[in-house]
Formats: sequence, C-alpha cells, structure tokens
Amino acid sequence: MVLKDFVSRMKTRIFFILTFALIGCSTGLHLKKSVSPSIAPDFLNQIAAKTSISDKWWEGFKDPILNSLVQQVLQNSLDLKKNNLAILVLKKRYNQEKANLYPELNIEGKVIREGKHVSTPMGGTTYSLGNIYSLTLYASYELDLFRKLSFERQSAWHQFLQNKYQYLALRQSLISETVRTYFSLVFLKQKRQLLKRILQIAREKENLARLKYQYGSISLENLLNYQNLVKQRENILLGLENSLKQTAYNLSLLLGTYPENDFSSQTWDNFSLDVLNINPGIPSELLRRRPDILAQEENLANLKVRAKIARAARFPRISLTASFGYASTELEKLFTPESSLFNLAMGILQPIFQAEKLKKEEEIAILNYKQGEIEYAKTLLTAFKEVETVLSLHQILFRQRQNIWHTLKNQEKKLELAKIKYAQGSISLLELKQTEEDYLDTLLNWEQNKLDILTNQVNLVKALGGSW
Repeated sequence: MVLKDFVSRMKTRIFFILTFALIGCSTGLHLKKSVSPSIAPDFLNQIAAKTSISDKWWEGFKDPILNSLVQQVLQNSLDLKKNNLAILVLKKRYNQEKANLYPELNIEGKVIREGKHVSTPMGGTTYSLGNIYSLTLYASYELDLFRKLSFERQSAWHQFLQNKYQYLALRQSLISETVRTYFSLVFLKQKRQLLKRILQIAREKENLARLKYQYGSISLENLLNYQNLVKQRENILLGLENSLKQTAYNLSLLLGTYPENDFSSQTWDNFSLDVLNINPGIPSELLRRRPDILAQEENLANLKVRAKIARAARFPRISLTASFGYASTELEKLFTPESSLFNLAMGILQPIFQAEKLKKEEEIAILNYKQGEIEYAKTLLTAFKEVETVLSLHQILFRQRQNIWHTLKNQEKKLELAKIKYAQGSISLLELKQTEEDYLDTLLNWEQNKLDILTNQVNLVKALGGSW
C-alpha cells in the first residue's frame, strides 16, 4: 500500500510539473526552402541514343584488361576503404542514438568494510569492525516530450545516408577516372606508332633534301628546315614517351600500387564509339540519379533536424530514475525482505538564464540550414551545367569527326594519286613523302577525335550519375 500511494503521488506531481513546463511552450519549427532553382523540362542539347545503361557499363567495351583494372581499383582504393569505414562509424552512431530512446539499466554490487567506535552501556567505547553488503538495480529514463532524442536519431540517420551517397559518388568518380586513364594509355600507344612512322618519313625527307642540296637542287635554308623538322618530330615523340609514363603512374595510383612504367592493353582499333551511346533523359531525373545531389539532400535534411534539436534544447529535460536492491551487514540476510530498499524520483532541468546562449545556438542552426539550401541549389545548377556541357561537346565532336573523315578520305586519294604520279615520274620522292606525312597527320587527328569522344562519353555517364 505504501508503494502504491507513493507512485500515485509521483504521478500527480509529474502531471503538475509537466503542465507548468508546457504552458506557453511551442516546439514547432517550420523551415521552408527559400532557395530553389528552376528545373528545365528538357536539356538544351539532346542526342538520339539508347534509353539506359547497365550497372557495369565499362564491360560493354569487352576488354578483360579494363574490367580487371576497374575491379582492382574498387578493391584497393584507399579512399574507398576510408569512406567505407566512415559509413560503419556513422551506422553505429545511429544505433547509439536509437539506444537513447530506451531506459538505461545498471546493476551495482558493493562490499564496504566499515570500522567505527561504538558506545557501550557502561559508558565506555569499543571499536566495531564489520562489512556492509549491497546489491542495487538502477533504472533511468529521459522523457522525450520535446522530441530532442528523436531528432538526434534522425540527424544520425541523415549523416549516415549522406556519407553513403558520398561513397557512391566517389566510387563512380574512381571508375570513370580509371576508364578515362586506360583509354588515354591505349591511345598514346597508338599515337606512338603513328609518330614513329611520321618521324621515319621526316628522316627520309631530310636524307632526300641533303642529296638535293649536294646537287644544288635546293638551298641550304630548305635543308635546314628539313633538319629542324626532324628534331621537332623527335621532341614530340620524347614528350609522348613521358606522357605515357605519367599516364601509367596515374593508373598505378588509382590501383593503389607502386608506380609502373606501362600496362598491357587492348589495341586501340577494338574500341567502339557505340558502346556508351546513351540518352540523358530529363533534368529532373538527375535528382534521383546523381549521388552527390542525394548527399546534399541528406545534408540539408540533417541541418533542418539540427535546427529542431537546437530548438528543443531550450525546453525542459525531464528524467525518471528508480532503484531497487538490498543492503545488509550480514551476507546471509542480504536477500531477505527486511533488507530490501527502493526509491523513485523524477527530475526536471529547465534552462533559465544562459545569456541567450541556447537562443543563439538555434539561430546559428537556422542560418546553417539556409547555407545548406544555397549549397544544395549550387549542386543542382552545377550538375545541370555538367550535363549540358558534355551533351554540347558530344554534338561538336561528332561534327568534327565528320569533317576529319572527309579530310582523311581526301588525303587518301591524294596519296594514291601521288603514288601514281611518282611511278610516272611526274613528282619527286620528296613530294610523295610529304603527301604521306600529311595523310598520317590527318590520321592522327582522326584518332585523337576518337579519344575525345570516348572520354566525353565517360564524362556523360558520370554527369548523369552512373548506371540506371
């Protein structure tokens, strides 16, 4: 009966205290988006293409070496490993915040050795030495009336999702960078072969020019020009060798390995321009595709929740505590009814004066949310700009390719005619070699345009958010 009366009195007190605390209190905080860029119904630049792309889009090139490199990057990337650990930390932090919504239970056992002077009936004193045994179960629970604990849990969840989307953005960026670097490596090998042929022709032209100079057919100035051209071609080839090494080093860095001078690769002619011919869809779809946009959305949601947490911090914290246990000077009597004890308590902590510290915290949280809105809008506009830029370049590169194709065909015809004229004695061998060199220069532009298109297509996949 005593316990029931005590609990009844506690309920009555809690009711009056909460009523007093809630009078005039309003925890509602409504934050609406004030910065929201308009989304166009369609992209300015469109291409007629496929409607989707596979999850492992790079496998469409049917290059086992490329597939292996991408797989190694995903397994060995230190940045991905670091980001993945951060995700695990945030997931556990979220679980911690969930645990705060439940009561906390603790058990404590003590043995106290106590010595004291005790008065005797005869008026003297004696020294008493004994033990006090206790075993107590403690329980505490914070009432989440103003949803502060719930908001903390929501904040931890948004942070987890934000980091998860950042991980996906980093993963897609590493894949795209690996594919682009591999394409550059294969192209540079193809370019090296063409430059070696061009250098060989330049040397042959120099030898022919030297003979003509000896016979007085050309001036010394013309001979020097041919010699200078050879040196220029040699320097270009040396620069290409350095570019090849740097590209291999960049690929090694992506793989997380010690720098290598070269990698085995597929031949350049095996790559097709039709593999990544994709349709960008509509701009609003980017909001669901791009992980960096999704990460910014989660960041904005977290900032909104943080503002609510700052608001809730200005209201009372109400907690309930209870304990039940036993205490006795004799161990064998510890768990007897007369040794039992308990207590129930309720505490309320209401900030009264902190020089507007909590109010300023709330205002700062609201300002942070507004900054997050601007950052989110900037991310959207950047994403739209990237897609429009890639789509515009896609059209330009293919128009350039048509022009180069016509030029290349004309150079082929000129080379065929030059061979016929040389056989007939109408032109010299030097003029034939010049025509052959012009053809190889045009062919080099043709292959460079192919690399630009492949790189731009990879950029389009990345700009659109990867596979879907």
